[in-house]
Amino acid sequence: DVAVGPEAAFVAVLVRLRDAPAGHRAVERLMERALPQPIVVILLKSEGIDALSEHVERLEETKAFIRLSAHGVYWQPKCHDDLEEIVDYWLACAAETKDMSTQRYQEEKERQAEEDSHRLEAKRRESGLFWEKAHEIFGNFPPLCQDLAEPALGGNLGRHHNIIKTLGVGNFGKVMLLQEKQTQVFKALKVVGKKQLDTFDMVEALSKEIGFSKRLVHPNIMSFCGAAHSNLHIMLLLEYVGPKNLYEFHRDSGAKSLPPQISRAFFKQAASAIVYCHSQGVAHRDLKQENLVVSPDCQTVKVVDFGQADSVHVTWEAHGTVPFVAPEVLAEDERDYDAAKADVWALGVVLVEMLCGLNTIPGILRWKMPVDANPALAKDLRGLISPRREFCRSLASAAPHGSWSSELGNLLQNVLTPSSAERWNAGQVAEVDW
Repeated sequence: DVAVGPEAAFVAVLVRLRDAPAGHRAVERLMERALPQPIVVILLKSEGIDALSEHVERLEETKAFIRLSAHGVYWQPKCHDDLEEIVDYWLACAAETKDMSTQRYQEEKERQAEEDSHRLEAKRRESGLFWEKAHEIFGNFPPLCQDLAEPALGGNLGRHHNIIKTLGVGNFGKVMLLQEKQTQVFKALKVVGKKQLDTFDMVEALSKEIGFSKRLVHPNIMSFCGAAHSNLHIMLLLEYVGPKNLYEFHRDSGAKSLPPQISRAFFKQAASAIVYCHSQGVAHRDLKQENLVVSPDCQTVKVVDFGQADSVHVTWEAHGTVPFVAPEVLAEDERDYDAAKADVWALGVVLVEMLCGLNTIPGILRWKMPVDANPALAKDLRGLISPRREFCRSLASAAPHGSWSSELGNLLQNVLTPSSAERWNAGQVAEVDW
């Protein structure tokens, strides 16, 4: 019921953690009023309460603050000065929108441009209550170690590894090649910047990735070596499988199709890994050529990147990469959705690309890659693979001479089927000898 006049610079909602549900409702009501002023949420740790550890049962309500489209969500300022900094920051933001041009404000603006973005964001996201207690909220998350070196900024990971080079850079961080000093064994270090993890869901997904990587031990799944949590990054130490993923291996071969014996061996290894994942209750949900890494001797592939993985019993949600996304996922069909069967579809597309060429299905459908997943693509796919026999005949004509067999055709007919209920499971796929 607070009255917010036009002279107000912004609205700050201070909420004790124990009152998170009521605070959430209050913020929602404020947002429904469509106020012109920014709304800032400040979650406060109550005195005598041990951070979040006593409030796990209210975690869902607490998470809701991060999902709000409020202009800022801050976790428990450490002292009164921190709270003043937050207020000063938003007053400056409001002043900027009102185009104040006093000398004092201009000086303050220049100072903030250089200092506030680093200091305030660091306190809010990197060294506040949330990151200190993240390992208590998410069981697989490593505890914060403020003295840990930052390999992404040039420091070595402890005393036992040397950084060799950066293997790749993505939206959330980078992957670096390390060498263990004593054994000379190479390892991969996945470094995720905490500034990019700005929602509860993203942190939860990373925690799941760590948990699944620990649990899944299989000859065709990249091994997990450990995790660490510094002031600026979350780091996953992993087995270094090889320099190229299957897409790069295929592209660099210069051939439209991989040799049948290689396609067969790689497919069977990938299928074996997925059968094992499903037996452990895990669906990968982003299986594609880029997430299958080829060993240096070109004899083995291993499944990597469980960043989108979840339980095989999870309900529908968007995931995966076109063209490896199953029709029911594209169509947002919750009734037909089965996370494990979606993995099987992706396996089938991987096999088609090895045998018939990269982007075979997008080429037939004239999709301009890359393309975002949407229900219209599901209609295209279902039209292409129905009836399935004709589709498989067209694939057979595109495959290398002598590589096609009736067993292979039957396999693809039962894998690339528009209905997840009719689609084979991974165990059935792995049993086929073709």
